[in-house]
Amino acid sequence: MARQTVDAILKDYAQITGIRPIHAHLFRHGCAMYMLSKGVPMEIIAYRLKHSSTRTTAAFYARINPDIERALISDCMPDILGMG
Repeated sequence: MARQTVDAILKDYAQITGIRPIHAHLFRHGCAMYMLSKGVPMEIIAYRLKHSSTRTTAAFYARINPDIERALISDCMPDILGMG
């Protein structure tokens, strides 16, 4: 199935459900974010996404969000967040 076909299907479903338009490339970003949230090293994420450099991965796909930050801090320093 071509990417354009998937994009068209996702656009139709988004319109039916009343959510903002989405496209297939968002799954790639979501996969990178999920792996990052689970502590997967950037090198592995870059390899999975077929990037030649972890810099590309870090710059465009794997971004820290508040939930990821909170989980990483609580694992490393639970006292800071009052979890220790």
